[in-house]
Amino acid sequence: MAATTGRRSARREKRKYVYRLLPDLEFGLFAYAPDGRGRVATYIECSNVHHRAARCAQEFDLSPDMEAAVSISYRKDLLVHWRAIQDSVRHTVLGFRADPPSN
Repeated sequence: MAATTGRRSARREKRKYVYRLLPDLEFGLFAYAPDGRGRVATYIECSNVHHRAARCAQEFDLSPDMEAAVSISYRKDLLVHWRAIQDSVRHTVLGFRADPPSN
C-alpha cells in the first residue's frame, strides 16, 4: 500500500505543473508537457510493463458539477477507451448527488 500512496503523491505533484499541448496524439490521446500556462483536466499514467495485466491510473475532477476528484485504474489495453470510461464514471458519481434541502 505504501508504494501506491507514493505513486499517487508523485502524480499529484506532477499536477502542480501547467502543461502545453504537444503536436502528436499518443494512443489517441492529446499529450501535454509542462510549460507554465494552461490546466490539465485529466491525468493518465500507464505502466510500461508489457503484459496483459499492465495498468493505467487516471485522475480527473468533476468540476464544475461537483467539487470532487476521481481516481480510477484499468488495464492498459483499455486505454483507447479512456474518454468513455471517464464519462461513464462521471455519470455514475454525479448520479449520487443529493439536491440541497429547500427551506
